[in-house]
Amino acid sequence: MPLAYRGLVVPVLRWLESLPTSILDARPSLWVTFASASMIDGQAMEQVEAKLAAAERALGALPTVESTLDLRERIAAIRATMAINTNDADTIYSQSRQALDHLAPGSIGMRTSALYTLGFAHQLRGEYKAARQAYTEVLPISEASGNTLITVAVVTSLGQIEELEGHSDRADALYRRVLMLASDLPVIAACEAHLGLARLAYARGDLETAEGYAETCARLASPIAHLETAVEVEVLRARLALARGDIDRAADILVHAEKRAHVNQFAGQILAIRTLATLIKSETAPTRAPHALRDPLTARELALLQLVAQGLSNRAIGDKLYLALDTVKGHNRRIFEKLGVQRRTEAVARARALGLL
Repeated sequence: MPLAYRGLVVPVLRWLESLPTSILDARPSLWVTFASASMIDGQAMEQVEAKLAAAERALGALPTVESTLDLRERIAAIRATMAINTNDADTIYSQSRQALDHLAPGSIGMRTSALYTLGFAHQLRGEYKAARQAYTEVLPISEASGNTLITVAVVTSLGQIEELEGHSDRADALYRRVLMLASDLPVIAACEAHLGLARLAYARGDLETAEGYAETCARLASPIAHLETAVEVEVLRARLALARGDIDRAADILVHAEKRAHVNQFAGQILAIRTLATLIKSETAPTRAPHALRDPLTARELALLQLVAQGLSNRAIGDKLYLALDTVKGHNRRIFEKLGVQRRTEAVARARALGLL
């Protein structure tokens, strides 16, 4: 597992693939390791879940002892990480807590992972103080144990929080640190940092730099079918095309992005894509989009704002986008701050004046 945590999963997967099922069934910990390495490798979630299910079946045939209980909590930690792909804050939180409450003290790798996913659940809910607390706790552990994958994930998340809170310089420094740390890791590790740097460059009106980071992110993310980042960066690339006045290119990008978003059921991205498509059809896309707002709305915020404009309640929006109520409220606060308003009606009016709705 130290190899896997450093991103060197290919030999680990080859060893495990060479073993007959009978060996794996006799040692459920191998199934769990197989699932973890497959997840790190960026394999489809269905493949990872199949290995976790095999581990649970194998565990069912064994007497319940401390080691088998620990394996069940390691499975919970992996499922918490998998739920990040769908931004399912409730599942991430519950599975993380289950893992942390029962993992054996010696399970440093999985405990580190569960602490990170707990912080991520808080981050999705807009609970940034609690998220920072979890990240602050896990970072020295991951660094000391050589778990570079978790270190990269934590630093990326801290960068996202700084970005959301308007601390662009801090976010920029953290994203750049990620790129240095992730140089020897699987390409998926650097995707979010490239996207974050692209967003920051777009916000300050540096379209050329934004396009460079966005192109890199798109290239790294594209082969990973289930990764929402692959769609999110295409939405940003469409915005960049609009900012340059290239409406045809923006439309082409959105067509491909929408297909991928539908296949993977990325509800927030679908709404963001439709919002941009409406701008294109009406030919009202602003040519100086980065300067329309000091801090542009994200794809998720635009999607949520579209539902606000339709008159949906916070709870209804949460149900539609699969978000917790507190998460919706947190997004609303940030939207209001960016638009410089205090109420829903003002937000909708301001967004329409800017051509965002």
